Amino acid sequence: LDLGNRPAVFGSFIYVPNLNGSAFYRFDLAGAGAANVTQGPVSFRWAVAAAGRLWFNQGKGRLRSFPVDAANAGMSTGDYSATIAIGNGFLETDDAIVLEDSIYAGFPDGVYQGDFTGTFANVTPDVGDVVDRWNCRDLTIHNGGIVFAQGPHLWWYRPSSGGNSEMREIGPMGAFNNRGPLRGR
Repeated sequence: LDLGNRPAVFGSFIYVPNLNGSAFYRFDLAGAGAANVTQGPVSFRWAVAAAGRLWFNQGKGRLRSFPVDAANAGMSTGDYSATIAIGNGFLETDDAIVLEDSIYAGFPDGVYQGDFTGTFANVTPDVGDVVDRWNCRDLTIHNGGIVFAQGPHLWWYRPSSGGNSEMREIGPMGAFNNRGPLRGR
């Protein structure tokens, strides 16, 4: 099946995208065996579960979601939300993570914070490096903040609803994210 990227546990299912993002597979946790694996009707590179919905990327600069109580749990596109446009519409997101009731999607030009109404904004526009497809991938959470690589830098961003968000460089300068074309994935 060539599975990879960020999967999500949602309801009694695990949703796993394949490595190139051309398909996803739903594994039924209540059943056993290969008969409980179903290929989904759309493609995505990652999925995160938050606020009773499964959120996933749907092509360049677009996100969609569906509710956990959907009859087919993601296997019918009729249950999907409207497409939400993020950024300039030309950049692909390869990862997302949930922290403090917000979704954070990594894009080549920064990390976008979204609430569950579909409003997304770049919260890291000042990191300053060149836009690159390997930026802001492999997001993780540490000490209440999001850790991400941007060019040769490793950053930590802690959101705050009061406008006192904090961002600082935490890694040694020049330690590239090792995901570029010379090193591979």
